[in-house]
Amino acid sequence: DTVIDKVTVEQLFNLTKTLPTREREALRLHLLETKQADIGAKLNISQAYVSRLLKKVTNELYKQYQKEA
Repeated sequence: DTVIDKVTVEQLFNLTKTLPTREREALRLHLLETKQADIGAKLNISQAYVSRLLKKVTNELYKQYQKEA
């Protein structure tokens, strides 16, 4: 399980390199358990937009991951 987890994390990390800077930063902050309102304040966007952006990013990463799997 540990090997599979490491491979999955590495694949996802490589996929995030293709994201635009704002999306990558929003995802990074989200993974650090930063509140969406705080992410929005840092990126100068609304909390609602952060929510939509994270949903879009996770869907894109999932689709790319499925293609490579």
